[in-house]
Amino acid sequence: METLRIFIASSAELESDRKAFRDFLSVENDRLHTKGMYLELVQWEHFPDSVSQTSLQDEYNKELKKCAIAVCLFYKKAGKYTQLEFDTALKQFHETGSPLIYTYFKTGGPDPDPADISAQEMVKFKNRLSEIGHFLTRYNSTEDLLLQFRKQLDRLEDKGLIKVQEDVKAETKEAVTNYMNRINYSMKIKKQEAGKIINVHTNYGGINLSE
Repeated sequence: METLRIFIASSAELESDRKAFRDFLSVENDRLHTKGMYLELVQWEHFPDSVSQTSLQDEYNKELKKCAIAVCLFYKKAGKYTQLEFDTALKQFHETGSPLIYTYFKTGGPDPDPADISAQEMVKFKNRLSEIGHFLTRYNSTEDLLLQFRKQLDRLEDKGLIKVQEDVKAETKEAVTNYMNRINYSMKIKKQEAGKIINVHTNYGGINLSE
């Protein structure tokens, strides 16, 4: 029996969609087990609330790295931790080709206020997706979300997980590599700036700052 671990990430505003996603996978398992496949959903609600040596978010990230698929749901905001989980999945994908990352953006509702911080964060996040050539999927209802993901499961059934991973990595390798290189370069510059030595000394009652 092949087990596909699926990590689902989203902010609390999409709790009902996460629940529907779990119910959907349960039904799919009734169908897929005859084909030797089992879908195991990993989501933060089912982690124990015990205190880890670092933080629960670190535990989520560890489990995320073990998953074959990462599903990220967004609506009105791109939360800090959901973005962190996306970045963890992206880095792992860049290094190993897994997990496959699917991002779904719920539509509908009132237009966001451009001055709202959450709306601004969402725009920035979508721009990042565009930079790495990542295809995002929009859905207008829970039923639409499940239909969209069912299409991806059909693709996995037809071609197999390894083949799909190879296809996706080939499609996005250059864009992801360029994006990760920019991130690494930016971090390198910040470390260099933080590592500059500032000599503070007293000179006739004055303080001179020099690099």
